[in-house]
Amino acid sequence: TGQIEIGDSHLHLTKGKSYRFVFMGRGSDFEGQVYELPDTTNALIRLPAHDPAGLYANGFVGLIAASQGSFTVPGDATFDNFFASDHDPRGKCDGFNDGNDTTPPPPWSHYDPLGGFTAPPASYLFTNGGYRIYAPVPLDGAAGPARAGTFLTNADYLDFYVSADLIDFDDTVRQAFGIAARVNNPGLGTTEGYLFSW
Repeated sequence: TGQIEIGDSHLHLTKGKSYRFVFMGRGSDFEGQVYELPDTTNALIRLPAHDPAGLYANGFVGLIAASQGSFTVPGDATFDNFFASDHDPRGKCDGFNDGNDTTPPPPWSHYDPLGGFTAPPASYLFTNGGYRIYAPVPLDGAAGPARAGTFLTNADYLDFYVSADLIDFDDTVRQAFGIAARVNNPGLGTTEGYLFSW
């Protein structure tokens, strides 16, 4: 359908550091923010956006890891301290310290559009208190880049405030990762919604 791109932010993330990504939406107005942990007060960057068409009025929220346009590189990102709400600052919080994605309720729904078709299944791992999403390289380049994610499908968010910490960033891997919101119809060739990504 369509997408909003604001261009290159000129923000460089440093290998080995951890960052908090925040994605907010109210009506057709959005803002993405990035913080270098442990400082959650001073954003490294704030990226406002507006969707005049209002393409997606509501939907799920979640996390995404994908290859950055390469057919030979996996998607691989580790997140922690996920938080989602229809306003700031209360809502669903999962620190993943319990080593699973089923508690606290509701459970996460895995998004693996290529697994079993043109790629091995994606992995959802719990390492050092973090939640790692690993999307293997597709066996057939026609399927597009590696991609996987996980969504909270129990709630339909209109306005939203979502944050997650990216743990131990690796700048040697050309990949995309981020926070998805107002997601509808997640699946191969059917996923719609907004993505604040690196």
